[in-house]
Amino acid sequence: MRFFLSSLFLFLIVLFNCKRFIPSSRSINEEKIAQNIMHLQKYRWFQELLDDARFAPLIVHDPDVRNIIGKLPEKHVHCKTYGNRSRRKIEHIVYKKTKQTAH
Repeated sequence: MRFFLSSLFLFLIVLFNCKRFIPSSRSINEEKIAQNIMHLQKYRWFQELLDDARFAPLIVHDPDVRNIIGKLPEKHVHCKTYGNRSRRKIEHIVYKKTKQTAH
């Protein structure tokens, strides 16, 4: 019985960790990133980030920032609650990158 429970526990751990090793079905490419940026430009907060000289180069050139933008599901960008989450994610990575480049 003890062997069965430990085996089951190990199986569940392996099953939940497999997600890390299986590539995501949502591929991120420049087209997806550009499309999300076009959708995000409708929002004032994103326009302000693009207008700021510290943040615009990161949005345009930094792979980590662009990856976050590309991962955003297009259908959720317009939803208010998910839009706020998207805003926090983008602002967080941009501010984090700005602090890293300042040091």
